[in-house]
Amino acid sequence: MIIPALILGFLLKFMVAWTLALAAFWTTRISALEQMYFAGVLFLSGQFVPLSLYPPGIQSITYLFPFRWMIGFPTELLLGRLTPADTAMGLAAQVGWLTVVLIGMRVLWRAGLRRYSAVGA
Repeated sequence: MIIPALILGFLLKFMVAWTLALAAFWTTRISALEQMYFAGVLFLSGQFVPLSLYPPGIQSITYLFPFRWMIGFPTELLLGRLTPADTAMGLAAQVGWLTVVLIGMRVLWRAGLRRYSAVGA
């Protein structure tokens, strides 16, 4: 089950970043959004500190955001720390977040194209 989890984690991370990049339709300064996203990934995905070392309240919060499902879940699965039920829930969360992000990306893309105007020769 590690291969599907890795692929879904990669797709989720890529699609969230792509969706964030769509903010360029409305502004040329997205560095603050990019830094907030990077901080979320760094702290809430287990990339900086393993999620198991966080207090239980913060661990619960990490289940609500897509960051855990990008990096933390595939890592825990690879290390063999998850039960079959946790694995199924994690894969379902990855698919669910990927669906939400794809819908959001599609909506933002269409709205951005309506707003976009090209200038040049």
